[in-house]
Amino acid sequence: MCVAENLPKPSPTPMAAAALQVLDRLRLHCVITTERWLPEGGRIVEHWRTRQECSANEAQQMTTILGDLNNPMRVIRPDFDRVRHSAAEDTDRTPGG
Repeated sequence: MCVAENLPKPSPTPMAAAALQVLDRLRLHCVITTERWLPEGGRIVEHWRTRQECSANEAQQMTTILGDLNNPMRVIRPDFDRVRHSAAEDTDRTPGG
């Protein structure tokens, strides 16, 4: 899992996670969400999710799927950056921010 957060107060956060399950076959689960802390409770928006399965002999497929995480992240990033910039400005105007 990768979480990117660097503001001094809770702010919108992108999250990309991948889980590899090794059983009789290999299963890779991936998800990209954005999370925003709100006083009444956090808000999570899912942008992309996939699950792939293959045999151990086809494990190279998993590398391709992990690389594919970059594509949906590039799609959501411009809107996310606008929201995050707005949240950072709100933090600057908040007492103690």
